[in-house]
Amino acid sequence: MTREHDDRDELARLLPDPADRGLSTHRHRQIQEFLMTEMQPPQRPVRRPRRGFALVTASVLAAAAVAAGAATGGFGLLSGEPGAGADVVATQQPSAETPVAATFRLAAAHAATQEWTDPRPDQWTYTKYWSQEPGPLAEHYRWSGPPVTREWWEKIDGTKVAGPQETERVEELVLDNRLPFLMALPTDPQELLAALREELADPNRMRLDHAMPFSFEPKTEEEWNLALYSNISSILQIGVLPPDVTSALWQAAALIPGVVQRDEIIEIEGRKAVAVSVVLDGWFEVQLLLDPDTHEYVGRRTLYAADHTYGPDQGNVRAKKGEVEYVTIRLDSGIVDKAGDTT
Repeated sequence: MTREHDDRDELARLLPDPADRGLSTHRHRQIQEFLMTEMQPPQRPVRRPRRGFALVTASVLAAAAVAAGAATGGFGLLSGEPGAGADVVATQQPSAETPVAATFRLAAAHAATQEWTDPRPDQWTYTKYWSQEPGPLAEHYRWSGPPVTREWWEKIDGTKVAGPQETERVEELVLDNRLPFLMALPTDPQELLAALREELADPNRMRLDHAMPFSFEPKTEEEWNLALYSNISSILQIGVLPPDVTSALWQAAALIPGVVQRDEIIEIEGRKAVAVSVVLDGWFEVQLLLDPDTHEYVGRRTLYAADHTYGPDQGNVRAKKGEVEYVTIRLDSGIVDKAGDTT
């Protein structure tokens, strides 16, 4: 038996039986596949230079200025002032700034100010989140249900993950995770996008995004935009990356074409949020949710921007405009000494 099969058997043992969780066999297999593929390390990790929080480089200013000039874009971190150079700070508000550009600029600035101490290799990241899958596709596959609160741990050295069993006992699993890759992401937003796109393009690394009710290999630029945006939203969910990397993730999201911001403030699980999103083919929307005051990450959500009927492979399920397929809110995160710790 191969090591890959050994790992899959271990993961199957870590996850509760689908019948115990009320999951269909199809969904249980999806989740196993997601976890197995999500945690594989890249073959060529990108080395991140240790340096200060230079939020905007000259190249990013130039790219963002072009982006901000697009009539329908609403994207681009800064539109740029005449004579602005590489030392322009992210908190400076340029003229003719779009709402999306302002939101991401403030999110990047907030991320850059967070305290950070490099964790030890033997420590773990801890994430606690609330989630629900109330959508029509989830209902079709019978993985829809009431909201749940979950906890998850990943070892800093990239060698293990951990989660609670039905008995609430936390069990560790020897399995590679993405943390070394993520913590070494470039802090130049354009280079970061290129690194994520290279990772997604690797046929051995295509993985199910848990926020997406369907799996697809991006082919068109619109599909790539959605894939990159959803990937960034899942990385931000971790909540415990170096501040310069987190700041660069927000700046990279601002460079993705087609990002739009909803006018209204929404409320989910008692948290108010601004929704900034990318829409695929006019019907499927992936949202990043931010606190309207601090501009920190709140969560992410997928919903239908228009009526849509899936194909026969997905049961000809009909979705109505406005229906939410998946939503998650991060409740807590941090660096801890061992799996099972929360502080």
